[in-house]
Amino acid sequence: MLEACEDEQLQERRSRMRAEHERDQLLNELDGAKLRLITQLFADIPPVAKLALGRIVEQTKCACCGQDAPQLAEKIQNAITHNSCPYCEQPIPSPTATNNIEHIDRSRIDIITKNYKVAAEQAEASANRLSEIELDIQANIRELQLAERELNSILSKQLALRRNLALESDDVTRRRIAVETLSELMNEALDKQRFAEQDLRSLVETLEETVRDQQDAIANLFAKFSNAFMRETCHLTYIGQDERIGQEGARFRFPSFQVALSGGAVAGETLRSAPEAVSLSQREYIDIAFRMSVLNILSESAGACLIVDTPEAGLDFLFAERAGEQFRLFAPENGSANRVVVTSNLVNDNLLNSLLAGVPKGNARKERIMNLVQYAAPTAAVTMDADRYQSFIKKIIDGQDQEVDGTDAHR
Repeated sequence: MLEACEDEQLQERRSRMRAEHERDQLLNELDGAKLRLITQLFADIPPVAKLALGRIVEQTKCACCGQDAPQLAEKIQNAITHNSCPYCEQPIPSPTATNNIEHIDRSRIDIITKNYKVAAEQAEASANRLSEIELDIQANIRELQLAERELNSILSKQLALRRNLALESDDVTRRRIAVETLSELMNEALDKQRFAEQDLRSLVETLEETVRDQQDAIANLFAKFSNAFMRETCHLTYIGQDERIGQEGARFRFPSFQVALSGGAVAGETLRSAPEAVSLSQREYIDIAFRMSVLNILSESAGACLIVDTPEAGLDFLFAERAGEQFRLFAPENGSANRVVVTSNLVNDNLLNSLLAGVPKGNARKERIMNLVQYAAPTAAVTMDADRYQSFIKKIIDGQDQEVDGTDAHR
């Protein structure tokens, strides 16, 4: 019964989110249609006055003092509806050239208003149903706790009666006492678990709400960073996921995202629900793009540091360059407090040249490179081929500036 309620709660949460999203979209469309109608009806008044009327209708706030003014907003709305001036209340002559446009906007406002009311009612109904389900879950939990306590009480009484039986052996008595003791310890542990679950639920709900509020910002940054590496179209979809911690106990709703990715063997974008659904290099750089997005938001422009051991050995020259571009987008040379530290094998110079694109050759590049070969105990290969290692690094330091994808952003 409890699991059925939890499953229904998950479905209802998704329904509420969809209804609220549709309601908010319709409200934005309704506000836009009203603003366009104001612009058509009052074409001769200054733009400042149009903005003032628009703010009053859209936000129900006075454009002069900023206080809530629902009656004024209703008066203006009624005046617009009846083609009269909200100030002098005289009829407004409608120019012939805008009659059709005005009629279209009024018809669209009526349609959107009806749809908005339906969506708002659906969102409210879903929220009410969700509250009812949550009350049912709490009632089921209380009933379960009561039943467990009653069962344990019965078992304890049973054990007490058996201890009093004269025919019961000492060994059986000791075992019964041990079982009773373990049962009491189990009840104490269950009580502690439920209190801990309540505290954890509050923390997880706060986390889930915070991530859900930031889902669009995370998705937009992810698209920016992932597209720098991949040619395929890639974006995030927020889903949320209910999970149970441990083998039993309450379920908690954790924030979660799924990746939608296009590909050569499929039409359009498809959800990739498992790591094996993408290639190894895509998996690694999708993960890096997501970490970049979260770090950017959490740092709140104060700057974040990303340390990456790049798997460039599995990339061809083009994707090695695009990997460098992805890192540069996270920590551009100018206008960002972000930093990125990249470790790289000396496979080829494509990644490093892309990462340092736009940085002047010479000391400026040298200051950004730490040659770990100089600090490690030399191997036989390093000793015998030291000149070739130094030549490779010198080629990067003294090479020509490289421009990638028409940009000159640098670390």
